[in-house]
Amino acid sequence: MEDAGSLVLSESQPASFDNTMLTESMRVSYGKHQANRIRGITAVRKVDAAATTTLYRLPSAIQLTAGTPLTVRGTYRDPNGGASYVNADTSTMTNDYAAFANSDGTGTDLTASLSVAATYGTSEVEFVLTPSANMWVTQLDAIGKGIYLYDPLSVIYEDTTAQNAGVFQITFDMAYQDDPRKTDAFANYTLGLEKTPNVTVDRLPIMANISGMHMYGFLMLEPGTRANFKEDQTGIDGDYFINGYEAEMFAGRYVIFSPVLRTASNSSFAIWDVSQWDNSSWGFPD
Repeated sequence: MEDAGSLVLSESQPASFDNTMLTESMRVSYGKHQANRIRGITAVRKVDAAATTTLYRLPSAIQLTAGTPLTVRGTYRDPNGGASYVNADTSTMTNDYAAFANSDGTGTDLTASLSVAATYGTSEVEFVLTPSANMWVTQLDAIGKGIYLYDPLSVIYEDTTAQNAGVFQITFDMAYQDDPRKTDAFANYTLGLEKTPNVTVDRLPIMANISGMHMYGFLMLEPGTRANFKEDQTGIDGDYFINGYEAEMFAGRYVIFSPVLRTASNSSFAIWDVSQWDNSSWGFPD
């Protein structure tokens, strides 16, 4: 400041709790989340580059009577085959149709006498056909950008050395992830953490009224935050992430809060407005 004084703009203090827990109500597990074999499932997906694919085509000609509307509903299909499921980018969808006097597409062209209203869903289309003349509809297409879901890619990650006492498998179904590199990174990261049994703190009751630190902990520590906990009886000693918590108030003034903890590794973690999510030095793909 101009008068040579100092103004504290921001101040923080690490959250630390040392043997101040209500041990009689603690719940601690050992090896609850052990995993020495991980099945990683990655969704295999392809998206059309342009909105020019015919995702639905009328399978055969249909006859219409003048003035009588008809509703036709169809499911999207992969024109090249192979996809287990086909969705559509509904914002890109258009339609094309044709109608003639005869079912084989001959005779008078009556396309101008046919009104088509289309409603596009993510997996199917609904057409309402309104003819002003007797006709055969010989073409009815839904065209747009397709999203194709193929059979998922399943890969096993395991540590055979850690399986001497048994195989403990978990499955990561990355339903919204189509990059196998990211599934690989996440599975191997988890395998490194969980291949041997760890202590899991399911409930760690703490009296908030003990000190200002404890009361701030109750008020400020939310799921996802990191704090240091130490409890000699169970051997808990280190940094943990808070996965959740419960709290109760009694006698109108005393508060007990009980966080659910997961061990925090030495890996790098992003901090909002500080870290870079795509920092390549972390070893994860961008």
